[in-house]
Amino acid sequence: EIAVALATGAEYLRAMLERGFSADAAIRQITFQIAIGGQFFMEVAKLRTLRMLWGNIARAFGVSETAMEMNIHAVTSQWNKTRYDAHVNMLRATTEAMAAIFGGCNSLQVAPYDELLREPDDFSRRIARNIQLILRDESHLDAVIDPAGGAWYIEKLSDELATAAWQKFRQIEKSGGIIEVLETSSLQQEIEKTATERANRLATGKDRLVGTTRYANAKETVEFFEADTNRSILEHRKATLDKNHNVGMQVQIDQSRPIESLMRAAQNGATIGQMREAIRESDDAFPRAKPLQIHRAAEAFEFLRLAVERYSGKQEYPPKVLLLNFGELSEYKPRADFARGFLEVAGLQVTDFAAVTSVENSIGEIAESQPKIVVFCASDERYPDFVAELTTSLKAQHPATVVALAGYPQEHIESFSAAGVDEFIHIRSNIVATLSSLLEKSGII
Repeated sequence: EIAVALATGAEYLRAMLERGFSADAAIRQITFQIAIGGQFFMEVAKLRTLRMLWGNIARAFGVSETAMEMNIHAVTSQWNKTRYDAHVNMLRATTEAMAAIFGGCNSLQVAPYDELLREPDDFSRRIARNIQLILRDESHLDAVIDPAGGAWYIEKLSDELATAAWQKFRQIEKSGGIIEVLETSSLQQEIEKTATERANRLATGKDRLVGTTRYANAKETVEFFEADTNRSILEHRKATLDKNHNVGMQVQIDQSRPIESLMRAAQNGATIGQMREAIRESDDAFPRAKPLQIHRAAEAFEFLRLAVERYSGKQEYPPKVLLLNFGELSEYKPRADFARGFLEVAGLQVTDFAAVTSVENSIGEIAESQPKIVVFCASDERYPDFVAELTTSLKAQHPATVVALAGYPQEHIESFSAAGVDEFIHIRSNIVATLSSLLEKSGII
């Protein structure tokens, strides 16, 4: 992130110098917009490191000390924001805003907590503003110069980031600069690799999103609202665009006075796109780059929950999941709790049937409740006593029922799978893949 920002800034500086700007005038035109994520200390170190390394680049371009100040506009990241349990987004945004201030941003934009659900309303916009006001006027975070300065952990982290980022920046420059690495897609490939690694950490439970990948509220549903916008403004704008399109308005550019020509065109209702087309020399004059496929961290999990919601809406009742618990409470309780939390990530409604005493008793309970999914919960030592027999009987009488087992008894995996166990739920499971498989096999998606 730091290296790409530096390489992009250096590219802009070179371009402006080639067009006759002085180094001091050129650097004053550049503002860095940086997204701030949820790793508090890392984000503080990121901004501090970025500012330090940009100073090195500015000196290399001959910028004077008086013009060297870097302008950073920080925005709260959308990557870790969620549609479910959206109020947690307030806490995430507050942490990110504090990190941005501690890191030394010049300006700050806090997104409303409900921006993924609808056009933010007055309340959510007020909360977003108040986060900044409280941090400034009540916490007085703006009254301290470099609040992270001297903190050994942040200084050490900043030093490590600086070393790695500078090395990466030099690699980009050696490869021809930011435009070259974008056109060859080498940078996109690295970003996609990182995105895949981060998605895998979430899917395997190494990283968490509270309320989405852990401690999910299965009873919560998402309500999408129409955008609360001024219809008259939209209708007026649409009529203007239609008029310009219908008359085939052409933007005429006087090459001796291009800015004045564009100003007249804008006053006459020309769009940015129309003006851009007028000044474009040819498609070949613009660099071409493979676009990134941007995904939020929670998207895969939210897809599963929305699928369950759609199924519940069509059937007029939620799909049932039954936990069949065997043995003493101390044997099945840890795995039953884990399985419940695991399944609730997809919004599934889970019920317990404790202290099962026999296969016949289990079959009777399943016939009565008619669940889509049945999960066995017991200790590894107890599973061989009933899993094969119960699964065979269950599949014979209720072939559409999906059977899962909490745990991963390695010596019995093959025999249990042969008996009809469809999935194993355990701490090393890929949450997204396992839940997707369960929902597909049960006909929910």
